[in-house]
Amino acid sequence: MIFNYFDVGPEVTLLSGHYDYALVGLSLFVAIFAAFMAFNVATQASETTDRIRRYSLLCAGSIALGGGIWAMHFLGMLAFELCTPVNYDVTITSLSAIPAIAAAWVALRLLTQSHITFLQILYGGVLVGAGIGTMHYSGMAAMELAPLLRYDLGLFALSIVVAVILAMISLAIKFGVSKNKNNSRNFSGVLLASVVMGLAIAGMHYTGMAAARFVLPPGMELSTQSASISVYLALSVAMVTVTLIAIVLGLTLLFKYKDVTLRAIASERVQRAITDTAVDAILTLNDKGLVQTANPAVESLLGYTPEELIGRPAELLIPEDRKHIYNDDFFAQRSVPMQQIIGTSREAKVVHKSGEHIPVQVGIGYTKIDNKAIFVGFLSDLRKRKEMENALRESETKFRSFGSYDDLRREVMDYALRKRRDYVQSHARYDPMEVGAVTSGKPQGHNPS
Repeated sequence: MIFNYFDVGPEVTLLSGHYDYALVGLSLFVAIFAAFMAFNVATQASETTDRIRRYSLLCAGSIALGGGIWAMHFLGMLAFELCTPVNYDVTITSLSAIPAIAAAWVALRLLTQSHITFLQILYGGVLVGAGIGTMHYSGMAAMELAPLLRYDLGLFALSIVVAVILAMISLAIKFGVSKNKNNSRNFSGVLLASVVMGLAIAGMHYTGMAAARFVLPPGMELSTQSASISVYLALSVAMVTVTLIAIVLGLTLLFKYKDVTLRAIASERVQRAITDTAVDAILTLNDKGLVQTANPAVESLLGYTPEELIGRPAELLIPEDRKHIYNDDFFAQRSVPMQQIIGTSREAKVVHKSGEHIPVQVGIGYTKIDNKAIFVGFLSDLRKRKEMENALRESETKFRSFGSYDDLRREVMDYALRKRRDYVQSHARYDPMEVGAVTSGKPQGHNPS
């Protein structure tokens, strides 16, 4: 029975039609636009680690691409003007969208994988081409018209081959582009893949239409259908399809915005954790020299809580003899010392809340955010290091004051005896004779009673 569709029969009258090329161009644009949106959705789905979100994006992209395939077919049918009225079975026409959506799912699911082989591209192209072909010929079966619909077998097979080959090329281009991190080349590659996929959809349709043979039954009189009806239907289908694709695009943009927001929040939390747990005091200042942020370490170093410093001028922490350097010209980037100070580290003093001058190691960084200057100060506490340095200097002075080796030896022995006596007196049980022995440095013999 299937072969009856390829049997035109001898001595029959065939109807010929012609195309409205404006609608043909519109159908091709819809197919390319749908493929472009679907490929972008596939890229986003491949980057997400959330399984539910990935399949949600794949469903949205499949509906967009499948709807684009269906709309392209319907627009192409409306662009074909035949000298007889044509109606469409609503049920079959609606169901014909299912193979298109299934073909789109296969294509997009394949593109989300991290690695694909030629064999996968081959069977992916075959399934996509078969899906497009099934959609087209089931949509053709929905036509209700007086002439009999038959097909040329050679062109019928060629239409499937065109869909399969172009679908394979499109998938290969898109997958190759996904491995490229260059944004400009990525966009160009996705656009090229979308054009090839659009050509696969349109090429299959118009080759299939070329394979169609409309056989005029004997005694049938020809009549024309108003062209304005086809135009209005075509515009309605195009508007509905573009709206559907726009909704899918809005959904993907919503997911992308949410991802960007979550990444920004996570990055901010990490930066906050770094500054909050830092041992050094970290301050940020604006171009007016006012403190914008301060980490908890400023309290142990400067005596101020972060809340007390935020919004106050930095000169609060600068000694009087250094305020002429860190003035308004410095923060407005008008002074020469700024170039000598930014990006270097030096020892300096800052003023504690109590008024005490604290030795610190100061490093100042500079950047711009939204074209506004931001200064970042890092203050390391040097008080313990200074105490150690002073103790070393005192020890060195004492060492140099000893006149000879004997003097040094005597000093060391006296120091050791004092430490031993202090230890015995504070920790051991002793009698006066033991204390005397420790004090004189001579051990006492045991006197049995």
